[in-house]
Amino acid sequence: CRGSTRHPLEMRLKITHEEPKHNSLVTAVGWFKTSKAYELLTCGDDQAVWKWHVEGAPIGKLLQLDSYCICMAWMPNSKGSDNIFA
Repeated sequence: CRGSTRHPLEMRLKITHEEPKHNSLVTAVGWFKTSKAYELLTCGDDQAVWKWHVEGAPIGKLLQLDSYCICMAWMPNSKGSDNIFA
């Protein structure tokens, strides 16, 4: 087209980024200390367990449960080598 500022075959790409997170109510929260820093674990009504930095950014989804989680317990080993998540 004459006088048009756009090329007739011009395409536009829109990129959006959404951080992963629970898609339902969080029902349990627990935190633990690694050798360097504290980390946070959450369980939700979406039957997922997520690991978070204490600043609030998600590290990642740890696992998908077969049932709903209503509480969480973290029992660190006295030697600090192996931890038990229940």
